[in-house]
Amino acid sequence: MLGRTLDEVLSPESAAIAKAAFREADEAGLSFGKIISIDTAFGRHWYELSVSKMPMGEGEPPHFITVSRDVTARLLLQAALEEKERQFRTLVENSPDVIARFDRALRCLYANPALAAHTRFGPAALVGMDPAQILGAASGPELQQRLANALSRGEALQSGRGIGKLEDH
Repeated sequence: MLGRTLDEVLSPESAAIAKAAFREADEAGLSFGKIISIDTAFGRHWYELSVSKMPMGEGEPPHFITVSRDVTARLLLQAALEEKERQFRTLVENSPDVIARFDRALRCLYANPALAAHTRFGPAALVGMDPAQILGAASGPELQQRLANALSRGEALQSGRGIGKLEDH
């Protein structure tokens, strides 16, 4: 690539990104984190650019040190993780089973729509509530105790017993 311009070796989109990195380095002295892609014989690869402006003498044109790091594996893993997270979220959000997460203070961090369907609250409104607020005084304390016991053992609470009788409160 030595002796060739960015426009000769990169796609128009990647050349524009690389040129922006050089402009940023020219103005600020440094640019990092810009991602470009290059189609190779082995498929598309992504590179993260770091560009540093070198101090030069008065009236000399600017010089730059450029480092590109292949981040293809990281980006592919990130995309795969995001897809798995999307699939898991779809499963949880559409599950007929009640799924909820509570913090150490037994405040709700997450509730799926199945839990919300058993209450008069929407899923977002359940966040921050304790079991008694969610289920009422009849069933809330029992769930709170079961959650506290599971937490002390470092286990997840799994139950096929249902969520208890709900009160109008």
